[in-house]
Amino acid sequence: MIGVLLNREVNGIGLWLNREVNVMGLWLNREVNVMGVLLNREVNVIGVLLNREVNVIRVLLKREVNVIGVLLNREVNVMGVLLDREENVMGSC
Repeated sequence: MIGVLLNREVNGIGLWLNREVNVMGLWLNREVNVMGVLLNREVNVIGVLLNREVNVIRVLLKREVNVIGVLLNREVNVMGVLLDREENVMGSC
C-alpha cells in the first residue's frame, strides 16, 4: 500500500511538473514571440523615423542652399546695380 501511495505521489508530481514545464514553455514561447514582434516593430519605427529625419534634413539643406543661392543672387544683383550707379555717377561727374 505504501508503495502504491508513493507511486501515485511520484506520478502525480511528475504530471504536475510536466504540466508546469509545458505551461512555462508556452509562456516563454509567447514572450519570445511578442518580444520579437515588438523588437521588429521598434526597428521598423526607428528606420522610418531615421528615414524621415534624413529626408527632413535633405529638404532643409535643399531649402537652405536655395535660400543662400537666392540671397547671393540678390546680393550680386544689388552690387551690380550699385556699381553701375556708381559708375554712372562717376561718369557724370
